[in-house]
Amino acid sequence: MTTTVTRLLRALANVSRANVSRAHVSRANLIALACVAGLGAASRPALAQAGTPPVGARRAADSVPPPVAFTDRGIVFSAPDGITSLTLRFRVQQWAVATTGSDGDLRVERTQFAVRRARLRFESILLDPRLKVNVQLSFTRGDQDFENSNFPNVLRDANVSFQATPRWSVTMGQGKLPGNRQRVISSGDLQFPDRSIVNGAFTLDRDVGFFGEYRRLDAPLPFVLKGAVTGGEG
Repeated sequence: MTTTVTRLLRALANVSRANVSRAHVSRANLIALACVAGLGAASRPALAQAGTPPVGARRAADSVPPPVAFTDRGIVFSAPDGITSLTLRFRVQQWAVATTGSDGDLRVERTQFAVRRARLRFESILLDPRLKVNVQLSFTRGDQDFENSNFPNVLRDANVSFQATPRWSVTMGQGKLPGNRQRVISSGDLQFPDRSIVNGAFTLDRDVGFFGEYRRLDAPLPFVLKGAVTGGEG
């Protein structure tokens, strides 16, 4: 009887030792798995930093315009801040004139070919989208008012404008006077080759001073008000 009890106690002891060792093994496995998981989580930021950038960084990089872009408005040079830019535009207008003898005689007596306009224009945005600079140069004698002033007027426009509100804008410098509809429309957007003879005789074209503009394009009857205070010398 005593021998049987002794054997049972030894068997129970062996079972207990096996369970304890299994528990230690399970704990060791759990600790090892936790360490591996911690190392994996810690390595994720390093991998993201060394590899693919975060989504926000990719979106910010995509929003920055390219340094040089060719658009329908000209060549655009953009700064890394995504705001400051310079637009370069150049246009040439050729002119061909045929003069007949009289209304009844349509034989061509004289022909004339010339470069009517050759202009270089710079449009810039400085630090703020509301602040713009506009400079336009002319390079042909017929487009420099040489006949009226006996002096070549190379500088056509040179002004700085500020869009104070979506409706109000103010401009300071040299530019077109707003009182003449034909003159305000650019020569590159005219329906005919040139403006009327009357427009050339009775307009001051450009002047130096302050210009203001108010737009209400969302009104039931859209309108634009323009005004200027200038020196009056043209």
